[in-house]
Amino acid sequence: MEVRGPLEASFVRQTRGNKSEYGSVLPLMAVLLVATAAAIWGLATYGSLLIERAEAQSAADAAALAAGLGSDDDARLVANANGATLVWIKRSGAQVEVKVQVGRAHARARAEIERHYQGPRYETASIP
Repeated sequence: MEVRGPLEASFVRQTRGNKSEYGSVLPLMAVLLVATAAAIWGLATYGSLLIERAEAQSAADAAALAAGLGSDDDARLVANANGATLVWIKRSGAQVEVKVQVGRAHARARAEIERHYQGPRYETASIP
C-alpha cells in the first residue's frame, strides 16, 4: 500500500467523489464549438466582403477610364466585363466619375482625360 500525504489525498478525494459533475465538460465543449463556428463564419463573411470591395474598386477604375475615353455604353460594358453593375456616371468637363456595385460592395472612381494627348515625345540628338 502506498502512503500519500494530506494534500495528495485530498486531491484524489475531490476528483473521485462527486458523481453529479460527470459530463460537465460536454456543455462547455458545445459552447466552445458554437463560438468557434461563429468566429469562422464571421471571418469568412468579412473576407468575402473585402474581396468584393477590391473587385468593385478595380471595376470602377476601369469603367471610369472607359467612360473618359469613350461613351457611357463603353463604361457599362467594361463594368459588366469586370463582374460589376454600373450604378451611375457623372460628367463634368474633362472629368468623369462612376459608381459601380459588386455584390454588397460599392466603389467610386474618377478619371480626367486629356483629349489632346499625342503619345510620348522623343528627342533625337544630332550627331555631328
